[in-house]
Amino acid sequence: MSELPDDAYVAQVSIPGTHDSGAVHSIADVSGACQSVGIAEQLKMGVRFLDIRLQQVEDELYVVHSFVDQATRFDTVVSELAN
Repeated sequence: MSELPDDAYVAQVSIPGTHDSGAVHSIADVSGACQSVGIAEQLKMGVRFLDIRLQQVEDELYVVHSFVDQATRFDTVVSELAN
C-alpha cells in the first residue's frame, strides 16, 4: 500500500481486511471464531482493515464476537497496531 499515490481515491484501491478480526476463540468449536490467527499475525500478513467488535466491562473495552469473550483487551489491540 505504500506504493499507492497520495491522491488515490478509496474507491480505486482494494484494502486487505478481515471480518470479525479479533474473533479467534469459539465455544466448543461451534460459535465465535472467525479467524485462525490473532490481530498481530494478521497485520504481518498484510491486513490493513480490521473489523473489531468491543464490549465495555467496567472501565475496560474487550474484544468480543457476539456473546463470546475473545480474552483480549482493546488496549492490547492498539499496542499491536502501534508496533
